[in-house]
Amino acid sequence: MKLAVISDTHFGDPDCLLATFKDLSSRSDPIIGSRYEQFRQAAGQDNDFLVVLGDILDFSVCSYRESFEVARTFFRQIQKDGIAQSIIYVPGNHDADVWHLYEYEVNVIRRIAAGKNAHDFLYSVPGVLDGRSKTPGVQFRLHGIKPSPNYRYGYGGTFIDSITLESQSDESCTGEVLNFALAYPNLYLLTDQGSVLLTHGHYLEEYWSMLGEWALEIAGKDMGITGIPTIRELVEINFPFNQLACSGAGQAGPLTRNVILPLQRDARSRDIKRIERYLDGILARIDKLIPGRYVIDEIVTDALLRQLRSRIIDTILKIEPTRFNEKFVHEAHVQERFKRYFRSCCAELKEIEPELTDNPNRLVFGHTHRPISWQIGGLEGAPAFSTGTGRQVHFCNLGGWLSNYGAKEFCGAEVLTFDSDSQVFRSERIE
Repeated sequence: MKLAVISDTHFGDPDCLLATFKDLSSRSDPIIGSRYEQFRQAAGQDNDFLVVLGDILDFSVCSYRESFEVARTFFRQIQKDGIAQSIIYVPGNHDADVWHLYEYEVNVIRRIAAGKNAHDFLYSVPGVLDGRSKTPGVQFRLHGIKPSPNYRYGYGGTFIDSITLESQSDESCTGEVLNFALAYPNLYLLTDQGSVLLTHGHYLEEYWSMLGEWALEIAGKDMGITGIPTIRELVEINFPFNQLACSGAGQAGPLTRNVILPLQRDARSRDIKRIERYLDGILARIDKLIPGRYVIDEIVTDALLRQLRSRIIDTILKIEPTRFNEKFVHEAHVQERFKRYFRSCCAELKEIEPELTDNPNRLVFGHTHRPISWQIGGLEGAPAFSTGTGRQVHFCNLGGWLSNYGAKEFCGAEVLTFDSDSQVFRSERIE
């Protein structure tokens, strides 16, 4: 079995270096980007799988049309170049809606169209790649999903398989389908040296896991969760914020174009004029909602709101963005969040592969856009997270394929490859 792994392509974002629009002003005529040839050479050909670890399409800053048009150009090109037979897609935060669309299609739309009852969402479907040398052939499965003999590796047939097709004026289509298997939020790779956890990495950041952390702390008993939450429970609880910040914020028309995106840019550049103006408007609305019978009530309320305003501004100015942040993986709250997430992952892997005696000893993720090369486990200086039980999990970060907010700087990306015959991982830096 051969595979290549990348993350954070952000198709639709004008700063994407793998595929973008030729005409950025009109967001039209998608073309292959300046770093594609380096990616092609690093990934190689005739892989069984290309694993894409999230933030592949970017629905939080681009329209669906823009994201899917650019993605089509990329996936048609890798098809033409023979990069991989099939795609394993593990969505992240900017493309969480790919997972939601899959859930709607499989559990609601198809079933209602066939006269059947809708199913509840699955929320979590872990994938397992068995790359151990003793394993015959290519072994891949989605836990709880029955494979089909209609597809080379057992999975396909959902809407995204057709992303490589292009309709013609006579309503026919050109191109061939490309099979996708969707796993969320984790993919496990079993090797002779132990198992590897592959995930996008957004659950290591406070925003994307905050609702779950707060809910478990405040109302864990009421929800019936008193121990380690399952991965499914984590996905379920964090669903509202994840959907809000994905398509909820990215598909809001003038609110997205003229308010949300400018606010994001201002926050990155520490320009708080617009932020202060909007915050003053919000606090003024809050002030009107607070009843006050006496002058002293108004004085106290105004003082509290001024204090709140000051604290919010101070907090915004102190926030370090996760993207392009070299310090992110070293921050204490990230280290603690990894320990909690890792415990849930270990329980998930034990459930789906009960014969395994060891927990994952390697982690591959993206999200931060700061690449960290794959290094031999145990090598002095190799980056690692502590599990809190005396063990370490060495990690590799795949970086990202965006230039730095329109600047000339490109922080780099990693293309990770694995061959089950040799049991060798290779990581190639693209700069």
